[in-house]
Amino acid sequence: MNVLPPPCGVVTLLTDFGSRDCYVGTLEGAVLKAHVGARIVHLGHAIPAQDVSTAALHVDAAIDRFPTGTVHVVVVDPGVGTERRMLAVSAHGCYWIAPDNGVLSAVLDADRVDVRVLDPERLGIRPASRTFHGRDVFAPIAGRLARGQIGFGALGLRIDDPVRVSVPGRGAGPEGRVVLVDHFGNLITDLGPNAASSARGLVVADTEAPLVGTYGERGTGELVALVDSFDRLEVAVVGGSAAERLGVGVGTAVRVLHD
Repeated sequence: MNVLPPPCGVVTLLTDFGSRDCYVGTLEGAVLKAHVGARIVHLGHAIPAQDVSTAALHVDAAIDRFPTGTVHVVVVDPGVGTERRMLAVSAHGCYWIAPDNGVLSAVLDADRVDVRVLDPERLGIRPASRTFHGRDVFAPIAGRLARGQIGFGALGLRIDDPVRVSVPGRGAGPEGRVVLVDHFGNLITDLGPNAASSARGLVVADTEAPLVGTYGERGTGELVALVDSFDRLEVAVVGGSAAERLGVGVGTAVRVLHD
């Protein structure tokens, strides 16, 4: 039996909205309107537009990193306004609200998971827009759930067939690809830490990056490979940008070098 955690009042937001427009602000406002005391954490808003796979990678990075009872809201929703379902999931001691398009795939691998289809009408929610369910459905429900105003079981009927996608970063090698270029220009690959076993480095764009434990093991400007905070193998330039140095980006092939 899945024991439901009490809400702790923390709500995280992960979107592909960027920071240019008012979308993030109105999303946050909708949470606060439902629960003015909510503590909001902006997990990130720079997911590439409509990139479900990259969003799933970021969701994976959030698992077990927040207090029990946190409500996570993910709005990367290329199918907004269609017949795609909207989900609420209880797993890993937290709650997760998102469209049913695979963004929660890593969460769904939990030993104990309860998946519900959100029923806005049943909850008295009538979206003002067909194209902004994040603001009109996900955020109000997240606020009410974080406040304890509504129980998880009341959100909708349980299902056992949520959409899943492959979560980048679980490969063991010997080959992979770059799945994310972060703010620092680091090249995050889809190779997990098991690929580093007995490896001496990675090859990307015909250039070898030696495997190290941390950036500080090499001097400024040197190219390195390491297991990063995403728990993936990445290629980086100490104090610089690997993406600029090598002139590569998402999709670039990566090869593991063994002794």
